[in-house]
Amino acid sequence: MDNHEQSYLLYQKGLLEFEKNEFQNALNCFIKSNQLSEHSRTYARIYQCLLKLGKELEAKPYIKTAYTQNPKQDKVAIQYAESLIFEGKSELAIDILEKILRRNKTYNPARKLLEQIRYEIT
Repeated sequence: MDNHEQSYLLYQKGLLEFEKNEFQNALNCFIKSNQLSEHSRTYARIYQCLLKLGKELEAKPYIKTAYTQNPKQDKVAIQYAESLIFEGKSELAIDILEKILRRNKTYNPARKLLEQIRYEIT
């Protein structure tokens, strides 16, 4: 079995652990998966696990990396925009959300978050 296959199997195991709320086990699987074969979605999953474990500061670089690797993945872009809002970087978050909506006009999570930010700014 090559690294990509092993990475995929670990990623799938991580998803199962995450669904069972076993966030530390899921995190371990995702980290091992990413060591074998990096992938933007795996970085996003590591981010989610760390948030669930209450490690917000440790989580931040993972969502940024996930977004940098694949800025057109809408769910990752939303998560990155949310993390920017928490950092007080609303203008950058707005830019990301507007890019999502130019690409995918019907993506309601982006539309709702953009409306929320604009409401809070005014």
